[in-house]
Amino acid sequence: MASWTSKENKLFENALQIYTEDTPERWEKLAGALGNTKTAQQVKLHYEKLVEDIMAIERGAIPLPKYKKNPSKSNRMMA
Repeated sequence: MASWTSKENKLFENALQIYTEDTPERWEKLAGALGNTKTAQQVKLHYEKLVEDIMAIERGAIPLPKYKKNPSKSNRMMA
């Protein structure tokens, strides 16, 4: 499977909000929203993998990552 950049993933996520499941030619439109850097088939496979991942997380099969908290501005050293 071809790798996706963080920019492509963000464009994909935004486009999913526009092109819902009932959108005609959804995969082609999603690919177009990415600037046609991916084919409609690649977009569809990426979506299916995303759904699988979400389902696995919801089942508890994949633990949520532990994110570090960002230090507040008051805790940062001033130059």
